[in-house]
Amino acid sequence: VSTGSRIDWYGGDEYARETVIMGVDVNKKLNIQIGITERSDDGTSMLRVVHISEAKDVDDLKKLMLAFHVNVCVIDAMPEMRLVKQFQDWSQQHTAAQVFACRFFGQERLGRERFAMKLNYQEWSVNVDRTQVMDEHVQSILQQRIIFPSDSFSCYPTWDRQMVAPKRIWDEKKGKFYWHEGSARDDAHLTSVYSIIAMEISGQSGGFMKW
Repeated sequence: VSTGSRIDWYGGDEYARETVIMGVDVNKKLNIQIGITERSDDGTSMLRVVHISEAKDVDDLKKLMLAFHVNVCVIDAMPEMRLVKQFQDWSQQHTAAQVFACRFFGQERLGRERFAMKLNYQEWSVNVDRTQVMDEHVQSILQQRIIFPSDSFSCYPTWDRQMVAPKRIWDEKKGKFYWHEGSARDDAHLTSVYSIIAMEISGQSGGFMKW
């Protein structure tokens, strides 16, 4: 739901007082979504997205991490594993942020954690069930628990098409639903999904040292 303020391209010290999360999808470019976690009047967790962009390289990603005072970042673990590890190492040296490399996996039964999430603080990795977290992402949008900037559709070409690329499909043989993007790009959609995971991690951590 694109009813928020316009995209903030620069960040600033005012974000040091907020809980800021970042989702990053790794492809030919780095797709980035940054948001602030909030609570509605009834106590529901919400995400107010403040920044959406494509970055050419990891240096741009580092600048945004610093400019927006990010607390938790979830980044696509594949296919650039070396890039992700280098970014994690840099973050530990230069920020107080937690950066988790994310992998999707299939979970036949629901786990106790949301999205059957498994955190590994030694490896700074997070595994989640792809179907569960994508279901939650869509519900969050429909229920207006994610608020996108009012000018999201102009953040970069095809953002709107990428956001609706994956389709929920019923697998008759396996007796379950799964999400499939076909031949369409879904980088923006996945970036927003990583943001949802980062938001869940930030809620479990219970607060952060601001920098």
